Amino acid sequence: MTGHPFPAPIPTMEARVYEGWPKGTFLYEPKWDGFRSLSWSDPEIRLDSRNERPLLRYFPELRPALEQLPPGTVVDGEIVVVVDGATDFDALQQRIHPAQSRIERLSREFPARLVAFDLLAIDGEDLRPRPFRERRERRARPPPPPSDPGTPRPRHGAGGGGKAGSPGLGVAGGEGVNPRTLLF
Repeated sequence: MTGHPFPAPIPTMEARVYEGWPKGTFLYEPKWDGFRSLSWSDPEIRLDSRNERPLLRYFPELRPALEQLPPGTVVDGEIVVVVDGATDFDALQQRIHPAQSRIERLSREFPARLVAFDLLAIDGEDLRPRPFRERRERRARPPPPPSDPGTPRPRHGAGGGGKAGSPGLGVAGGEGVNPRTLLF
């Protein structure tokens, strides 16, 4: 079985706040109102927070999707709970609870979704040194794990300013916009 090319856990890449729109070639994506996470496939299925703490216990409904990823895969993303077509951070926060019975009940009532936006490793190959554009293309190759068709996944094209695609982001529960450079 293929292993991960780097040991778990690792820190996530964090967004930075800028005034104004960056110049250059960027892909504009929503900044989701959720928990930043790293998802790990076999041989050791994990779901880690941005603080490198284990989260899978709180989101057991995500395990089947992680089991379907190719071995040696690590995905950077955001855990969200969608209520009435928008992310609901309060519902998400309620999942971090010591009582397993409450976690199981909430996972049925308000199932979490994983929004994947970067592929850090696949089949044991470390993709972090590769350009974002290439990682994004590789992320699109394998079929995505099964997910709710209602999970919001807006994506906006590269180029001048990104403002044309940004007005509707709040509808799905985004907190803002993450410009991701396609050059490195």
